[in-house]
Amino acid sequence: MQGFLTPETFEFFARYLLPGFVFLSARARFVQGERPRPAETLIEAVILSLLNQLIFLALFGWILHDASTPGTPAWQLVLEVILLPAATGTLFGWLLGRNFVPASLRRLFMPLTKTVTSASEHAFARLEGPAFVIVGYADGRQVCGLFGDASLASSDLPNGGLYLERLYFVSDEGLWTETDPARAAWISLAGARSIEFIQPEGG
Repeated sequence: MQGFLTPETFEFFARYLLPGFVFLSARARFVQGERPRPAETLIEAVILSLLNQLIFLALFGWILHDASTPGTPAWQLVLEVILLPAATGTLFGWLLGRNFVPASLRRLFMPLTKTVTSASEHAFARLEGPAFVIVGYADGRQVCGLFGDASLASSDLPNGGLYLERLYFVSDEGLWTETDPARAAWISLAGARSIEFIQPEGG
């Protein structure tokens, strides 16, 4: 491993690996999900770094230093591997968190798709916006809440379950009333019999 990262190879790794990690860190502030495996993160970082190169050349190719000048100016490297991926990661994460991103761009900037390991995980992945959920258990208990942008679904045992950002009481007449004071909760899906989804009226 000695000599793997040297002054001669630093610029290569800075250009083709670091921007992806900067993008992922910025995006993670707005997009919640399970942490991918290290190998998946590395592959996604490389892909995003290459995309960052294309964006940088398209936007700032006209300010590139003279090819006859050895090395890359420090300000250009900072712009290319830190500022640009941080800005694009923040912008894309903000748009993604509000479902403003078309499916084609989702696949472009989130190239790795985590394998669905359960039907409940698949159901939550297909939601196109906030939804009310009713979790029914085998003993007859029900938990009702809102699964929105601040909520999370995970099947990663033993800590898997649902984090619902808002809980509700549901009367026998079907009237939903928010708890007072407002409550959020993590709930285990162990023993769950069903999960129902209700899209809010008007989207």
